[in-house]
Amino acid sequence: MLGRHRAELTGTSMDPALRADARPGERAERWKERLRQAGVTDDNLNGVLGLLGLLFPAVQQAVGNGSNANAAARWRGIGSLDYFDRYVVFTVPADDLPEAAFAQALAQIASGTGGDQAAELLVRLREDTHRIIRRIDQARTDGIPVPTAALLQALADNYGQLSAEPEVLGILGPDRRVRSFAPSLLLDLPPDQRPAAVAAMAVTYDGAVLATRTLQSATNPNDTTSEHATTTEAWAAQARDALTGRLAEHLTPAAGRPATDLTEQDDTLIWMWRHTDPDGIRTWLRDRLDNGWELLPLLAKLIPPSTSPSPSSTTTPGPASTPCSPTTPSTPASHPTSTTPTPGTPPTNTRPTSSRHSATADPNRIKPPRTPPRRRDDPTLPLRDRP
Repeated sequence: MLGRHRAELTGTSMDPALRADARPGERAERWKERLRQAGVTDDNLNGVLGLLGLLFPAVQQAVGNGSNANAAARWRGIGSLDYFDRYVVFTVPADDLPEAAFAQALAQIASGTGGDQAAELLVRLREDTHRIIRRIDQARTDGIPVPTAALLQALADNYGQLSAEPEVLGILGPDRRVRSFAPSLLLDLPPDQRPAAVAAMAVTYDGAVLATRTLQSATNPNDTTSEHATTTEAWAAQARDALTGRLAEHLTPAAGRPATDLTEQDDTLIWMWRHTDPDGIRTWLRDRLDNGWELLPLLAKLIPPSTSPSPSSTTTPGPASTPCSPTTPSTPASHPTSTTPTPGTPPTNTRPTSSRHSATADPNRIKPPRTPPRRRDDPTLPLRDRP
């Protein structure tokens, strides 16, 4: 029974029946019925259910006693998603990392000497991203020292090689897991060490992308100020300058090629620069345009083809949304976009003109069917209109 209900026992099930607004006692009754089917007598139902509640915080919450979702992970109990399998198979599964090896791996990463455990941890980071990050985060929560700067570097070095399966109905991919965790690590560092950590992360292309997202989230955690890195603190301004320097280095080869030869990586780096320092990327792009680049090929590379629900119209993106525009608003322009109608379709956002008022009305326009007049003796006709 435990194996069949693993997701619900560990609090990771997305079953709609487990919604928070379920009737009081409904989830407890479901567990009692499962226990009856497993052979538990009615006299022992409440006792066994209480025992399950001690082991599994999700069951404790189901019976209405409240629970601490992080408690099971803190004491490495069976109610934790990351430790459940160990109790079921009575050993550490082959795809898991024992606690001793995990601690040794962190120590080796901190010293920079490397080792078998550190190499194994990095493999697990790529292939089992969610579990490894949860375990590192749990160590931070428990006050166990972790090599923060070295872990940030490891995340950056492996960011482009993540292959773990997504979680939460396929919504939370490994890249999003890393992006959501890295800002916490960065803020764990003393402020004077953060700029150097950001610069070190951005040595590679993938690291530069992660460093940009990390700096943006760390300086604007609620995403309410702007879509760019906020530099009200001294360390943030220094980190931004160090990061833009790295981005410029990565884009140096592209500056010597025509705009038509920009790669997908070049395009991503330009947009990352825009999120970090919009004024700086506009200056860089203007310099490129003054020294050989052409505007239309550049826009064709920076602006992806728009997708439309109907092939009968295409939306032309405004120049205000490009990194090289003089101003870059954080919200789309409020004026309506122009559309190009196909023959036989009225133009979008345009009121069709009657042929009685325009000699140039579209002759192919489909007219609505004409409703024949009702007979005078029609019983559905209002009384005042009957003879």
